[in-house]
Amino acid sequence: MSPDQRYTLTFMVNDEVTCVLENIPAHEVYTSGVPTEALLDIEGNRWHTLTRDYLRSKMIQMYPGETIALAYQGEALSAEYDTEVIYVSKN
Repeated sequence: MSPDQRYTLTFMVNDEVTCVLENIPAHEVYTSGVPTEALLDIEGNRWHTLTRDYLRSKMIQMYPGETIALAYQGEALSAEYDTEVIYVSKN
């Protein structure tokens, strides 16, 4: 993985893009893309994330334009709750 390789993070809520962060350096993808709440061991946490090491290995293998889910929420028990997904793509 080249230190100057850049990535794009796409944040979605209920299948709608809410934010796009472009030109993120490889070493900042995990901290910029994984919400703090996703890493908390609390009851009812619906977040699933790639580990930092697994993400690093996937980023090395990615082709330009390829997109993978970095973090996502499992299905909500109630329609009142949003569902979020965060994608990383290689520039």
